[in-house]
Amino acid sequence: MMRNLLGAMVLTAALISGAVHAAEAPAADFTDKQKEQIEAIVKNLLTNKDPEIVLNAAKEFQKKQDAENNKKATEALGKNKDKLFSNAADPFFGNEKGDVVLVEFFDYNCGYCKKAADPIKKLIENDKKVKVVMKEYPILAESSRVAARAAFASIKQKKYTELHNALMENKGALSEDSIMEMAVKVGIDKEKLKKDMESPETAAYLQATSELGRDIGAHGTPTFVIGDKIVPGAMEYDEMKKLVEEARASAAKKVD
Repeated sequence: MMRNLLGAMVLTAALISGAVHAAEAPAADFTDKQKEQIEAIVKNLLTNKDPEIVLNAAKEFQKKQDAENNKKATEALGKNKDKLFSNAADPFFGNEKGDVVLVEFFDYNCGYCKKAADPIKKLIENDKKVKVVMKEYPILAESSRVAARAAFASIKQKKYTELHNALMENKGALSEDSIMEMAVKVGIDKEKLKKDMESPETAAYLQATSELGRDIGAHGTPTFVIGDKIVPGAMEYDEMKKLVEEARASAAKKVD
């Protein structure tokens, strides 16, 4: 019984934590009905002598929440298909006309994004038909936003790849000075870069990407999108390869 009680307490705490997180992310706010369900679970936990009932209620709520989130994600992917996979403003790696597109929402301060960088490079090297779209999604710090603006603005000087790689390979904390140093080191005109970073085009792009990320439920980085799947968290090469092969096979079936 004690084990069940602890399980109920842990699961309920996780639900409350999720509610707090959702409150900080406008795209994932709990409905009034969901809030009432959470409150009922907490009340039962405090008053019910049978923790099994509370545990089952919490599990059922989690199951319903996951189903609702999956439904919303599927609808969001369908609604935003062009913005995700066919936005001409997006920087990308690999084959521009690739038959499979892997989208990554990332942040230059994100350690897991840095971890995913090598598998992405390996995927592009080994699969000449894949396109990897990079969505600048600075959500972790002010320096993340500076880095994202600099990276996007570097496209004007055809230096996105160089600056992106330098930022991803950086081991220390980012600052505006260190970002500018990296930019100059890879051959970017610093003054022009600063001007382009402040352009309406840069601001509009990052705003649109931010709204798109929230719309599909990208609450953390990295978040990957491939086909009709949203995959949160870093992936190893084998997992990326498998998802690409599945997306390719699925597309082939639709053609047939």
